[in-house]
Amino acid sequence: MNPTSVEEAISLAKAIADGKGSSKAQVAICTPHPFLAACKPHLEKGGIDLGAQACYFEQKGAYTGATSTSMIRSVGAKHVIVGHSERRTVFHQTDEMVNQIIHKVLSDNMLPILCVGETKARMEEYESGLNTQICAIQLAKGLKGVSKEDAKKVTIAYEPVWAIGTGLVCDASVAQ
Repeated sequence: MNPTSVEEAISLAKAIADGKGSSKAQVAICTPHPFLAACKPHLEKGGIDLGAQACYFEQKGAYTGATSTSMIRSVGAKHVIVGHSERRTVFHQTDEMVNQIIHKVLSDNMLPILCVGETKARMEEYESGLNTQICAIQLAKGLKGVSKEDAKKVTIAYEPVWAIGTGLVCDASVAQ
């Protein structure tokens, strides 16, 4: 979800909530931070959890522009995306930082959505079979020190960057 205004965010939230219908599937929509509170009531009506697109591992301090888990939780969000490819590449988020964020999200009784996958938009990584190795490394580093019990609270999302915006499709069997 990447709207550019609160009106657009609410419209998308309503459409998604209406589209879920009577499905029993657990669904979370992660909105940009400025739209979390505005989208919450519309998503709740549709039985959809609210999530944030990112957070920082420090709770407070001189981190201008950073959003803490307590800020996110205060508006009713339950989920946080961690390790998204754009955070890894654009904002230089390392596997170690991802791990710190995972631990912070879990310690604040929230549910992390850990993104793994090729961080370069290059089909060669996939074709060379490196995607499996890349995912394994990211999983191991991202979940380092996470208990088996807490690991059950983590949703893993495979993000095939090579397929985003390229017209190429990631086959469902590959994503599984």
